[in-house]
Amino acid sequence: MINIKIKKQLNIDFLKKVATVLLLMHIALTLHKAFLSPERMLFREGLVLQKMKYGYFSKELTNLCPFSTIVNYFNNYEVFGFRYWFINVWGNILFFLPYGFLGPLVFDKIRNKFGIVLFALAIPMGIEVLQEIFSLGIYDVDDIILNFFGILVGYVFLILFLRRIEDFQ
Repeated sequence: MINIKIKKQLNIDFLKKVATVLLLMHIALTLHKAFLSPERMLFREGLVLQKMKYGYFSKELTNLCPFSTIVNYFNNYEVFGFRYWFINVWGNILFFLPYGFLGPLVFDKIRNKFGIVLFALAIPMGIEVLQEIFSLGIYDVDDIILNFFGILVGYVFLILFLRRIEDFQ
């Protein structure tokens, strides 16, 4: 009996270490995509030039109205095309799945419904706010909604995965 407990503990420790490495890699990828990619630098350069020319940053693209961008993508699918639509809607969901799957494996405090909801709100809100502060993107509440949904779907996949593992033991 003790041998089985030790073996299970080793498997849990190994899983947690692998999840930690994978989560750190995904955080690095997220930081690159959200703040350091060439597209972000060009965007920032454009805003700086606008401020130098006109004395202000345009906030016209900032979206504080929930679902307006998402509805716009669906209503004007033929204008945006599949690639743009897919990247902006499904890309925002799929890119954040690993946070919902790996986060609870790494952090014990987000293994419950309340913890995962706070985590799922904090990550995308933090990214959007930092992008706005450093002029590296457009603050869009719909990105937060899609990212939040992606993290929750990742968490559901984790629950299903863990149940499947339990069925094999």
